[in-house]
Amino acid sequence: MADLSHFPILSKEELRAIRPAVLLPNESLSDMRVCRWTSGTSGRPTLNFWTETDWNALVASTARMLVRQAPMQGPTVFNGYSQSHVTGLLYNAALHRLGGVAYDCSHHPEEFFSTPAQMEMFDFDTLILPERTKPGKGVGLANLLGDDPNLLARHSVRWWIGSSGTFDAESLALARGRGVESVSNLYGASEFGLFAISCAKNPGGLPCRPRSRSG
Repeated sequence: MADLSHFPILSKEELRAIRPAVLLPNESLSDMRVCRWTSGTSGRPTLNFWTETDWNALVASTARMLVRQAPMQGPTVFNGYSQSHVTGLLYNAALHRLGGVAYDCSHHPEEFFSTPAQMEMFDFDTLILPERTKPGKGVGLANLLGDDPNLLARHSVRWWIGSSGTFDAESLALARGRGVESVSNLYGASEFGLFAISCAKNPGGLPCRPRSRSG
């Protein structure tokens, strides 16, 4: 922590104003394993970099959060997050660590090759998708269920994994009513990854605080 205190705190505006690679150490550029964009929910997307050691640690911690809520072993996954976004790649790596298989969504625009059309090409029991998205940033599960309430049941989805905000009670009820056994809502920031998961008893809200040993 003492070493970390020597680094200046950057605002998002300052971060966007500099060339991304300026922050990388010149002597260890080859150590960078992952380079991905953020979602850009607060403005222009920024870039984040991960060494192999840091990336492996992030994958391991995400897998530890997810395994506690997995309703099956070796899930078969349709990942609706963009692989250009750090979270899309992270979800794949974490589910692979749990023995799963992941099918990625296409990079094509929704109006050209829709997510439901892509989903019809695969058999899967786990869906990775945010509940809602902003225009131009893919599609959310609430939008898909609005068009096709039986989407989850038709694909026999047992596990819904998402992030990017809280989940509405209506979406949760619809998912539960269509056969979804477990809902996992992860929290974090694109620049440093996922760090918390919703309580299994309240998947739509914020992460629950661990109880003390005294109860």
